[in-house]
Amino acid sequence: MAKSRRFMPNVSVALATCNGERYLAAQLDSLARQTSHPSELIIADDCSSDESVKLIRNFAAKAAFPVRVIQNTVRVGYRANFMQAAEACSGELIAFCDQDDIWHAEKLGRMRQPFQDPNVLLAYHNSTLIDDAGSAIGTVYRNRRTTKAFGPLNLHPWTIIPGHAQVVRRSLVRFTSLHRHSIDPYCTTEPMPHDQWYPFWASVLGTITYIPECLAQYRQHGANLSGWPHIGWIAYVLDHISNAEKYVSGESLGARNRLELLRRCVGQLHPDEMARVESAISYYQALSKRSDQRLAVYDNPTWRGRARALYTLVRQGDYVGRVSETLGIPALLLDATIGLAFSNYARK
Repeated sequence: MAKSRRFMPNVSVALATCNGERYLAAQLDSLARQTSHPSELIIADDCSSDESVKLIRNFAAKAAFPVRVIQNTVRVGYRANFMQAAEACSGELIAFCDQDDIWHAEKLGRMRQPFQDPNVLLAYHNSTLIDDAGSAIGTVYRNRRTTKAFGPLNLHPWTIIPGHAQVVRRSLVRFTSLHRHSIDPYCTTEPMPHDQWYPFWASVLGTITYIPECLAQYRQHGANLSGWPHIGWIAYVLDHISNAEKYVSGESLGARNRLELLRRCVGQLHPDEMARVESAISYYQALSKRSDQRLAVYDNPTWRGRARALYTLVRQGDYVGRVSETLGIPALLLDATIGLAFSNYARK
């Protein structure tokens, strides 16, 4: 056991805050109660006008670990705020932290363990969903009860991994200079948020590991910048139906963008990473082609053209097969109804 602890990597916590005083004290208290303390806490505050900074300063004065506070003079938004918090971290690992959650005491100790495998670049855990008052209302992953490892490019490219549950190797921070060139496929006027950015690079270069334990209470409330869609499945499904063409278009653009990022990253690579990036370039070339073909199901002006595009995808086996390389049956159902039959009507 002593030998295992000796090689356990240290971890920085990257916390982004902005007017979070309502829940921030509870989150900070949960960090203080960690059975395995972080090597440091980096807090990037995005021009809070409430008592957030005062709470942070009071916490820093008595914390059992170093606390560094970055105060923005101009509001940059949560995407850039999390990215700068990560850049400021010095630990071997970075654990992302939201201002309104509560961590279980053993979270950091448990999340260090997968990284004893040098191939693991990102690990994430299950969480208990809580409401505004702190009452449990479910779990993020209800049916995923075993640890699972996803090798390079084995996780579906559009898989959503909640940022609060992610711990990543700091080695991935070296790609931050490319972040401004990235595109969020679900909000194409913005760069990727950190919880898309780091899984993308981790999936290209190494292994992503899922931990089934609920190691945090993930709060859902009216002011969430990014909540968990599984709370309301009906609303979630209706949103994807009504915005199907928007999402398909975003994923097509996102695939091309990721391909461009991979072509730009060569200067930041170690020699042993080149083969994996070359494989990823081939993967995203195929994904980009498939995504463009799928978009044709929606934006072709004629029913015949949309039907031809759908038929091509079916014939090529693009809906059924390896999960990380196919669109999936739900996409087929959506494309065959909304895309084929209603997309042209919806634009009128």
